[in-house]
Amino acid sequence: MDAEYTYLSCIILHILNFCTSSLAFNLDTDMPVYKIGPKGSYFGFAVAEHMKGDEPLILIGAPKAESGQVGTKHAGAMFACPVNSVFNNASETSTSKWCQNSRVEYPSFAFDEVDFYKHAPNEVRPEDIYTKDHQWLGSTIRSSGRGSRVLVCAPNLIYGSAAYIEGACFLLKNDLTHVKRIRTCQFFTKKNRHNDYSVCQEGFSATLDEKYQVIATGLPGASRWIGGIFAQDVDEHLSTLHARWTPMVRGNHTVENVIKAHSYFGYSTAVGIFGFAHENFKPNGNFTLVAGCPRCNDTGAVYFLPFYKEVTVDQYSALRLFHDHVNLTGDDSFASGFGYSITVMDIDQDGFDDLIVGAPYHYNFSSTKPTGGRVYVYFSSGKVQPSDKNEFVFKEPIRLSGQMDSMFGAATANLGDLNQDNFNDLAVGAPYDEKGGAVYIYFGSSAESFDSKPMQIIRGIELKITNALLNPIQTFGWSLSGGLDMDNNGYPDLLVGAFKSDMAILLRARPIVHIVTTVEEEDLKPIDLDHQRCKNYWEKVCFKFRTKLRIRRQTIGSQLDFTRNILLCRLEVLRHGSALKRAEFSGKFNYYKEWPCGRGAVDSAQIEEHELFIRDTNRDWLNPLKFVFSVALLTDKSKSTTSPLSTIPNINDYPVLDKIGSKTEFTVWIFLLLFKLSLFDE
Repeated sequence: MDAEYTYLSCIILHILNFCTSSLAFNLDTDMPVYKIGPKGSYFGFAVAEHMKGDEPLILIGAPKAESGQVGTKHAGAMFACPVNSVFNNASETSTSKWCQNSRVEYPSFAFDEVDFYKHAPNEVRPEDIYTKDHQWLGSTIRSSGRGSRVLVCAPNLIYGSAAYIEGACFLLKNDLTHVKRIRTCQFFTKKNRHNDYSVCQEGFSATLDEKYQVIATGLPGASRWIGGIFAQDVDEHLSTLHARWTPMVRGNHTVENVIKAHSYFGYSTAVGIFGFAHENFKPNGNFTLVAGCPRCNDTGAVYFLPFYKEVTVDQYSALRLFHDHVNLTGDDSFASGFGYSITVMDIDQDGFDDLIVGAPYHYNFSSTKPTGGRVYVYFSSGKVQPSDKNEFVFKEPIRLSGQMDSMFGAATANLGDLNQDNFNDLAVGAPYDEKGGAVYIYFGSSAESFDSKPMQIIRGIELKITNALLNPIQTFGWSLSGGLDMDNNGYPDLLVGAFKSDMAILLRARPIVHIVTTVEEEDLKPIDLDHQRCKNYWEKVCFKFRTKLRIRRQTIGSQLDFTRNILLCRLEVLRHGSALKRAEFSGKFNYYKEWPCGRGAVDSAQIEEHELFIRDTNRDWLNPLKFVFSVALLTDKSKSTTSPLSTIPNINDYPVLDKIGSKTEFTVWIFLLLFKLSLFDE
């Protein structure tokens, strides 16, 4: 009896799909819209995207600019700028097309038959204004979307002969005309000066939320800098403001009795519905006001103030405050500034708001890579919690970190759905990043899938500089505003302030081509190496598989013609660790293959078949083969920076590929199986 040994060889394909990311995605940095203000005016200290009817406007605060009013010095201003390529007001031609000083402090003289700005402040009306010099008008600007009104504040406005720094905010209509001045501390006691309410600094922070019809202004200097919040219900009657709570509210459980002096309660403000027991989703229902307190307990804190509305006898909705409150302390780092910035946004689109809290002075010296600044992402649990279960309203926070001394988290903003995946995305400013300041972009997702690594980092020094920008950009990311589509291409854009450069920059979002790349699953079957010889080359072993390309229908806005091949597909053999490349493409004798692709792939998948071979001289049958299937855009348009008085390039001409799905890596495992076949002779 003889024994016969037979070697059975096979190839098995195994696909590994990778979600690749890039630090350059669809916020364009080659063709920004620049606006440059008066030198030394802090132009860009505050920014807001705004829609005046259907006209997009860039609102920019310059708190050290000249307001244009007689008898004032560096009173500040808010500029309204169109989305065009005019950088500054260097010439008479450009001035009319650059930006307009909105002059928000008084009603339009066209209606009152008097131009208030031609008179000194104490001559206009009996307001007992001591001075508007250095009042920092424009240091806070708020607009909350299409059709929104606007709120502009001057926290250092000084009243009376005793020079009380009360501050004020100004409510504007959608067309930026004056409606009302908000001066909360006017009738509060000032007997003990700063120990009472002589240094309120109202408007240091502010919130204007059209969804809840509420305005909230922060007064961080009130009562020995304990601080305070003034919330107001603003209904459809533009001339009516219903004030319903002030820092004067007393009681054992009120905020004033649990916060120490010099805590800066009200340094930041926001409004939302998170899942607390008192909240509801009814029209004009109950909500929660959020206030940052960056010096509370020496580390910082965030307070949640429960508000409810009730209808008064005159049929107006009145704003009331529950006595109880909830506080959140998320950072044990001394002087981290937790609560310095706050953004409320529904990241995962579950109907409950999520909370973003900045702690820009946080430091981590213990790690191998020291970090500076931190942002906490608190996802809501997604349901209303009982009143005794407030600790379960939010999930464990996700921590984002920046570079040392960058003030990462000084500003945060809701970007809206930047990449069309049905999640809202987040922008974080780091204005003192060593490269002129930086903005970090994080894509939204569920809490479990949230990626703490940024999808895109935009640094001021890396922006394309034109001849009009002679000085390097500094403090890029100090202020942020996002969520509005400013160029009507279906994607939200990001407005960034850089006050030390007296500049604001609009970064437009390029349209995304959403690609899905895969390998046909039917090809995932063993291939017999002993019987799968190449037809033309018997000394080689051949195998085949098919790649599949599909363009998702959510791709919109771009000018690409999908009736032709507008993409370049590439299939490449990679090294697998230390293993050499062993598979080659039939007929080409090389390790990669490129072909034009994409035609008709929106309606149905485009499939391409590939034949490869392995030489008989190969000695490595243990390590797998590794491939990558990737797609790039075929375009002959080159980007260029805009120049003054030129037309802004159409951003739709420069789409980008979605980095998630446009690249697939997969491996082909090779097995040599030894079978012992015993044959017995009878």
